[in-house]
Amino acid sequence: RKLQEISTSRSSGPDVVVDPQQFGFIPNSSTMKCCISSLPRNLAKNIERIQKRAMKIIFYELSYDEALNIAGISTLENRREYLSNNLFNDIVLNDNHKLAKLLPSKAGNRELRKERSFEVSPASTNRSGNSFINFYAKKHYKSDVP
Repeated sequence: RKLQEISTSRSSGPDVVVDPQQFGFIPNSSTMKCCISSLPRNLAKNIERIQKRAMKIIFYELSYDEALNIAGISTLENRREYLSNNLFNDIVLNDNHKLAKLLPSKAGNRELRKERSFEVSPASTNRSGNSFINFYAKKHYKSDVP
């Protein structure tokens, strides 16, 4: 049925604006919060490839970037990064957040060029070092908090 809808929208002409949300290939924000930025590169590329194919089916005459602009969305990688940043900032700003207990301890008062918000201990494996909390705790600075 969805392919039939796509083909009928194609035959209607290029002036028809198709709503990409109705085809179900764009995940909503609650699903995207599960896809943090530490998603393995091969899986991220596969997911991005699926979106490219879907955009090519819907907007068959346009390039991928033009199709994204018309649909009003960004790449999946950019959305994952944006949502992950927002989730981490929500955790930092809300002490009652369910994940607030996972944050590392607050940084001391050392005089450094850029003052980090958290003390992140060295990880024994790349996997734990690139986990969601550790990854964003390393990137988070005191000046980032409003």
